[in-house]
Amino acid sequence: MKKSLKKLLIVGGAFSAVGIIIMLIGFASIGWDPKKLDAAEYTAKTYTAPSDMNISRVEIDVASFPVVVTGGDGVALDYYEASDSVVSVTDDDGVLKITEKHTYNPFKSGVFNLRFDRKYMLTVNSGMQFDIKSRNGNIVFDGLESEEFGLNVSNADVVFKGCSVDNLDIESSNADIEFEGCKLGDVAIDVTNCHMRVTDTSGKDFTVKSTNLNARFIRSAFDNLSLDSINLDCNVTSGEYASIVMRGTNTDVDIENVVADRVDMSGANLDADIVISGDFAEYSVQTQGKNMPSDRVGNTDKIIKLSGTNNDVTLKFV
Repeated sequence: MKKSLKKLLIVGGAFSAVGIIIMLIGFASIGWDPKKLDAAEYTAKTYTAPSDMNISRVEIDVASFPVVVTGGDGVALDYYEASDSVVSVTDDDGVLKITEKHTYNPFKSGVFNLRFDRKYMLTVNSGMQFDIKSRNGNIVFDGLESEEFGLNVSNADVVFKGCSVDNLDIESSNADIEFEGCKLGDVAIDVTNCHMRVTDTSGKDFTVKSTNLNARFIRSAFDNLSLDSINLDCNVTSGEYASIVMRGTNTDVDIENVVADRVDMSGANLDADIVISGDFAEYSVQTQGKNMPSDRVGNTDKIIKLSGTNNDVTLKFV
């Protein structure tokens, strides 16, 4: 190694060490509390819809604050205005509009804008329609009960926690969607790019159409689970389903210890490990393509259908 290069590496390492020391000293001076690095000024605000106003739709475009939505009587919002944001809350013709335009300026409001402890808390009536368009939205629906629920998402992280919804429709471009401990009826999701996690949730028909879908279903139960995606990566663990249907071009699936009367899976490139909790003798197996399990006829109407061009598929019963 040339001497000049060695000197350069030594000097660079020394500057890095000095930088780390300065950073540690700085954090120690603020009591290791990163929130003190946020220099923005916040003002707490409250909005309450007039009792004679029938709000049936909420439009949310919040760039930096997390939003928590809960069910209740009437429509109200506890929120914050910030010195580095322009916030607007208006109601017009049955539509509540909540917008925030955030301007990142580290010289005025600090390098960090830590909003996680300053949530927008929105209370709504049942049956509300939602339109969420956000660059970096973080929306939590907590304990919401609704017969009809419509959600249009641009870019957002959306969590349904302990919700009860009879009919749920979601349209999105880019979204992370999570269901935890929910009771659902029919769910229809039309998405472009999506990460999804469904835990301890039950329902009737759960249908997803997508371009790129990464999905996890854990200890959940649905009458019918249907996933249709060009690029599908899915794991279904310890659940009960009358029917599981998965369609994709590139399909990578793990089904682990699942009770299912019908499994129908296909892909041009199909990679699947399937473990069914049930009696092997009850299931008919119908396959199309190479590297598939053997076909057989079962003694009930339970069936597993597998179809693909380039395949790596295993099927087990426990």
